[in-house]
Amino acid sequence: MIWLAVLFALLAGVVVPLQAAANARLGSAAGHPAWGALISVIVTLLVLGTYVLLFRPGNVSSLIATPVPWWAWLGGLFGATYLLGLTALAPRLGTATLLGLIVLGQLLIASLLEHFGLMGMRTHPLSPGRLLGLALLIVGVVLVRRY
Repeated sequence: MIWLAVLFALLAGVVVPLQAAANARLGSAAGHPAWGALISVIVTLLVLGTYVLLFRPGNVSSLIATPVPWWAWLGGLFGATYLLGLTALAPRLGTATLLGLIVLGQLLIASLLEHFGLMGMRTHPLSPGRLLGLALLIVGVVLVRRY
């Protein structure tokens, strides 16, 4: 069943440049990237809201009974930062360079989170192989940007 997770992860990756282009176009048409990001969030809310209403996954009331750390509530702030950055920077950097930088940033912070076991992540030390992988990503971003 891991192949299904891999396919879904690939699909999630495929839609990111499409989202960047769509949001950038909306932001451009509206006169500011924030509008493109806001429209994206509204559509996201409608889609996820419909899904939750139709399928009723989980139990949101358990959030009251289960204590969560303060930083767990910052996902919306992180998402807004990501969407606004994606929308504002796609026209300036191009989607390939932008997404290369985003993936690099994601893997850098993910590696640190796992190395130190922060935010509840399973510990996975920074090995020479992982460091080499990150270095190769930096080289890749430079090459994509330059050529």
